[in-house]
Amino acid sequence: MGDPAPIFLHAHVDLARDLETLSGQNTELQTLVDQMSDEADRRVAVTEAEWQDRIRTVEESARKRLAEGPVTVDALEEARRVTRIVRWMLCELRAVRGGRD
Repeated sequence: MGDPAPIFLHAHVDLARDLETLSGQNTELQTLVDQMSDEADRRVAVTEAEWQDRIRTVEESARKRLAEGPVTVDALEEARRVTRIVRWMLCELRAVRGGRD
């Protein structure tokens, strides 16, 4: 998995709005964000590989839901939002951990 392009601070507000929109439809993504925050606050040692595995599970779930239903503009937009949030989460993880595993 290559390094994601950075998402700058001004985009975080939009991402937060996106997360709010997604939380009703993607509770596992909300749970993952909450878990990441909680573990960072408590300084729980979680390797980047573990986070990537958790994030990959969320991505697979989102892809499965997208594949199960008809592809609509809303579904494609949801997939884009999930992708942006996942990329942001990886950037935040690297920032919190100082780029180390």
